[in-house]
Amino acid sequence: MCPLNSTGGEMCSGGTPGSKPLCVSATQCQKICKVDCPGVELQQGRPACYNEGRSCCNQECIGGCTANNSSHCTACRHFDYYGICVEKCPGHLFNYLDRRCVSNDECQAQPPPLTPYETPPKHWKFVRNELTLINVCVLDCPKDYEEKEVALNRFECHRCVGPCERTCEGGNIESIQKLQSYRDCTHIKGSLEIQIQNGANVVKELEDNLGMVEEIEGYLKIARSYPVMSLNFFKKLRVIRGRDLETNKFALVVLDNQNLMELWDWDKRDKNLSLTIEQGRMFFHFNPKLCYDHIEKLANVTNFTEGPTDTEAPKSSNGDKAACNITPIKATATAHRWGTIISWERFNHYDPRALLSYLIFYKETKDQNVTIYDGRDACGGDGWKMEDVENKDANVALPTNMTAAEPSSPDLYNSAGNQVDSHVTQILTSLKPFTQYAYYVRTYTIATERSGAQSPIQYFITLPSTPSVPRELSARPLSSSDLEISWKPPQTPNGNVTHYYIVGVWERDDPAILAQRNYCNKQTTPSPVLPGESTTVQPSQTKTTITPSNKPANDSSPGGKPRVPGLDDEECECNKKNTNNEDAKQKENNRQIEIDFENALQNVVYVKSNVSFDESKYPLDLSLDAFNRYHWTPVVESGYPVDEGFNRRRREVGGGAEPVFPSHNVVGGAENVFPSHNVTVGESNKTNQYIIIPSPEGNKTTSDGVFERFEFVVYGATSFIVRNLSHYAKYNIDVQACRETVPNESFDSANSNCSTKSMVTRRTMSKDGVDTIDSTKFKVEFVNNSWFAEWEAPPAPNGLILAYKVDIVRQDKAKYVSTHEPCISKLDYDREKRYEIPLDVLPSPGNYSIRVRVISLAGDGPWSDKLYFVVQKETLSTMEWIFICLLVLLVLVVISLLIIYYRREHRRPPAINPSVNPEYIPERSIHITWSSYSGSFPKAIRHWSSWN
Repeated sequence: MCPLNSTGGEMCSGGTPGSKPLCVSATQCQKICKVDCPGVELQQGRPACYNEGRSCCNQECIGGCTANNSSHCTACRHFDYYGICVEKCPGHLFNYLDRRCVSNDECQAQPPPLTPYETPPKHWKFVRNELTLINVCVLDCPKDYEEKEVALNRFECHRCVGPCERTCEGGNIESIQKLQSYRDCTHIKGSLEIQIQNGANVVKELEDNLGMVEEIEGYLKIARSYPVMSLNFFKKLRVIRGRDLETNKFALVVLDNQNLMELWDWDKRDKNLSLTIEQGRMFFHFNPKLCYDHIEKLANVTNFTEGPTDTEAPKSSNGDKAACNITPIKATATAHRWGTIISWERFNHYDPRALLSYLIFYKETKDQNVTIYDGRDACGGDGWKMEDVENKDANVALPTNMTAAEPSSPDLYNSAGNQVDSHVTQILTSLKPFTQYAYYVRTYTIATERSGAQSPIQYFITLPSTPSVPRELSARPLSSSDLEISWKPPQTPNGNVTHYYIVGVWERDDPAILAQRNYCNKQTTPSPVLPGESTTVQPSQTKTTITPSNKPANDSSPGGKPRVPGLDDEECECNKKNTNNEDAKQKENNRQIEIDFENALQNVVYVKSNVSFDESKYPLDLSLDAFNRYHWTPVVESGYPVDEGFNRRRREVGGGAEPVFPSHNVVGGAENVFPSHNVTVGESNKTNQYIIIPSPEGNKTTSDGVFERFEFVVYGATSFIVRNLSHYAKYNIDVQACRETVPNESFDSANSNCSTKSMVTRRTMSKDGVDTIDSTKFKVEFVNNSWFAEWEAPPAPNGLILAYKVDIVRQDKAKYVSTHEPCISKLDYDREKRYEIPLDVLPSPGNYSIRVRVISLAGDGPWSDKLYFVVQKETLSTMEWIFICLLVLLVLVVISLLIIYYRREHRRPPAINPSVNPEYIPERSIHITWSSYSGSFPKAIRHWSSWN
């Protein structure tokens, strides 16, 4: 985490605007140049600067400087020439460790690096390259140069005249580390002793480090080296001079090597490379598996006038535990789908009881030049495997007229008197498909038995099996209608892979994602599968083996595993931790495929898809025989023109009614060669063959010729281009590797000539212009005192339409700035069939413009053409006037009533005005009386009286 400032913000800046902050630690920012320093390429490191990043350093500086000068650098980009940074050292100086310029004396005076115990120290020396004119100070001379001592402890590298000669001091090799110091040595100055009792891959190390030795000045001694089974690792040894002899007598000493079975394979050794022992004798003792005839053969090859005496090479201690009288037997191998049957002649031993078992040795090989002991390591790890076959007829009875001492034997009979089968068979399982194996059969007898049998080395090839999936499948969009599909051949082809079967299906976008969220509330980004990326799904792979049962390959007999000559654990103190690099690489590849599968599964399987494809509707026979049967006429049956030219050409998309995919007849038996180049569909030549599978339902197109489903078979290429695809469409692409079939081969669920599918999901690029609103179908209406906008969605957008953006701008005011960019989701618009413009967007009358853009899966589309409309001042309608008049009248009535009410409640009594009327009588002077009732009707009599 980078440091923060007092306000909690980032204290450090990034290298470019908008990039993440760069820091060295939680308290220190990385120094970033604030100016652009030219002249330095990016791969050579970031430019250096000083003055708080405001000034550039010299181009030879790296890491900073104190001034713009090559002598003020913190560190040099190339070489330090006595405090000055230079691009290359001057001609009289030498490049030391690619960082300093030193003189000849300074080069040779450099202290040598620390070396292991008893390892000769290395000395610094200089070498002049006449071609490049570059002088270098090195520890080891480069190729075609050899080290020469020009003075005491002063060495130089000189170009070799012919093969380089490298002289090394003799010594006693007791470890792999000491052995490795003799790499590339050609001459041994002194004597060489080898005593390696244990270690991993000892014989391979011997071949790698002593394989160049040609001459030994003293003697050669191999003693107590248990992993060694032969001396073939001395591939170029031609002379042992014997100037220094073991016990002043012997030039070649081979002592106490319990697993040594051969000296040199003279039949496979270079005929022009002889072996000479100039002085001294040979000494062979306690080599129980080294037959004496090998010693005699060595004496003849080296032109010994007198062979070794009984005291120098006694027969009693050499080959005393090996069957040296070998009878050749014939063996055959028959490959089946579930394994290989090895059959050989039964060894007619004069005493069947001495024959314990048969041993089958086999190993993988690419060439047919394998020898029995070349590269063999008694501790294992040399690639050879062994199958022990019990001799079930060891209890056969001898004929009555024959004794066990007789050298020959007639047909054998078991204890029941039945004749024994003359051949023995054994099934080898757990073999790799379509792999060449070398094998031989030998007998295993009791230790005192001197006779045995062995077959010569022969070879067989296992039958092919199902290939593994194509690797690194990817699809790259080239345009809105083209995809480039590329892959690599299977890791384990398990046969001769001849073609690839490719199927692509257009997975239409599910409209249900529109209801998942409101796409106006969150910034919309394009689909997760973007240009330059792809979602690849590869099923996990397991190692393909031919195994009919769970029996281990080296399962021993019920009586226990015998002590095998040359492979005895009890006689070999070996490091059993031998690493199989190939299996480790395969395991790592399988793990990576599983990781990719799990990652892609989370990106693909949880996305709802309405596309359902029933492959049972499209039965396909993918064998080569089936393809060869389709010698149909492309022009007649499909109407596709055939391009038989040799030059590549491309068809333009939409170029009339001419089909984009021409078809060709399948050429069977294509070579298993897949160059890394593109094959564009629509091109053809004699080395790159491809066809459309002739299935009526194999390829499906829409009415406008866009592929909904396509199928191809590709020969001779690992990439090709598919055209005529829909724009911004997601295609699920499957690729299978198919191998060549063999005669009489049967297929089932466990065995097929085509691999499982490697899958990738990819979109084509978006197409310009398809997300544009049609201006002729865009209108604005004023209805019921509201403004509404209507438009039609594009007929073929880039994927799904998620929402629309609306931009409204007032045109008659230059200073008017629209702060509102309305957005309406696709679902809301489809529900209302129109868009109601908010009133706050039209604050006052005036001239306005409106435009709309589509938000699709590919992002924001282009704006439509502007549509202009005028918002006028509001005028009152008749009803509104009537309503206003009625309202005013009502108000007047209410006011009148209030006035009347007020006056009645608050008026004064009337005033009495005097009158001059003489007849006027005051009211108080008048007295009114009423008469009583008389009869049925009352009679009122009024009486006025006056009190005047």
